[in-house]
Amino acid sequence: MWDNRLVKVFRDENNIEYYALISDFYMDLIFPKYLLNVIKLAYEQRSIANKALIEYLDVLEDAYFDLKSHKKI
Repeated sequence: MWDNRLVKVFRDENNIEYYALISDFYMDLIFPKYLLNVIKLAYEQRSIANKALIEYLDVLEDAYFDLKSHKKI
């Protein structure tokens, strides 16, 4: 956030630093990228059957939407 200039530093007369966010940010659930990379690598290397990889993707998708629906409650 510092590199993107989303944080501002203010100093008072006693030289105490205060940090503030310049912008609101939004966080959402996403598929963990490393899991998708593991599945992709297994597909490319043919180390796991395609049917199993599809099942892994289905489980990831179900877990994602399950977590997302619980967050809204």
